[in-house]
Amino acid sequence: MTHQARPLVTTIIPVYNRQELLAASVASVIAQTHRPIEILIVDDGSSQEYAQFYASLAKQHSEITVITQPNQGPGAARETGRLKAKGEFIQYLDSDDLIAPQKFTEQLQALLSDASIHICYGQCVEYRTTGEERDLNDAMLWKHLPPMRLTGTKQKALFPAILRERWWITSAPLYRTSFLQKVGPWLNLINEEDWEYDARVASFGGEIAYTPKIVSVRLLHQEHLSAEGSVDPAKLADRCRARCAIYDSAKRYQANSNSCLITKSDWQFFSKSTFLLARQCAKANLQSEFESLLHVSIEAVGSKTVAHRVFLLAVRFLGIRGAATLFVWLGK
Repeated sequence: MTHQARPLVTTIIPVYNRQELLAASVASVIAQTHRPIEILIVDDGSSQEYAQFYASLAKQHSEITVITQPNQGPGAARETGRLKAKGEFIQYLDSDDLIAPQKFTEQLQALLSDASIHICYGQCVEYRTTGEERDLNDAMLWKHLPPMRLTGTKQKALFPAILRERWWITSAPLYRTSFLQKVGPWLNLINEEDWEYDARVASFGGEIAYTPKIVSVRLLHQEHLSAEGSVDPAKLADRCRARCAIYDSAKRYQANSNSCLITKSDWQFFSKSTFLLARQCAKANLQSEFESLLHVSIEAVGSKTVAHRVFLLAVRFLGIRGAATLFVWLGK
């Protein structure tokens, strides 16, 4: 492959009021062994002092373009970037995560060798920051960490495991842009928007490629947007929308797939976690969200379970919020 034939890779980084961690994320993209690249920093309504910092990054690196928009959340910010991307391949990167220097080179090798494969992922690790590191991109900090969840093994498809949990992180895959045009837009959500997108990607089926090397690093710190996702009403409402969409994607996949079928155990696991989210919504007085999630939880397994029946019985005597509070107190 000649230098002129190398495809452009676009990295999309949504950011809101973040500086040091964003700088590390950007540095990890600039350090890629592959060229050409473009980096789209989507400023999701940050305050002026942060916006000035993003502009300074763009002045330092010609590969960077800063796009500004009113605050709408990470899903909408990634969608803004997707619509502006010029690359043949797309990399999503959270502003507090890193990618390894060989990521694009390794994953492009798999994607360019087989036009029928649209996604390549690799191993992901989690590194807890101390705030005192001189360089978060120093591989000595994280190169010996074990792969997280299922990223340490080759999976033929995202389903059925994606129904149980989000087993990779946003930065793990490299996507073919033409494939993402079929998948459609990111939903305008602030929680579980990434899991919903993954499930929708998975619903299209097809084999995914794998490189058995560390490609992404999830930085553990105190600023994650998902904090308070089980009590904040706005986040719970968005999680409800995402969970219902995940269910629709799973049903669509099951109807169209001849392999990697979703098992009864997978559906039971999903039903149980969705029922928990329903009770959290009930406790937050989100009536319609509770009803939607309860319906999904029951439909996923075909009928009411004992837990459903006991909870609905408690609702008759205590009301929805009272029953939800009791179940939380009991640890159910």
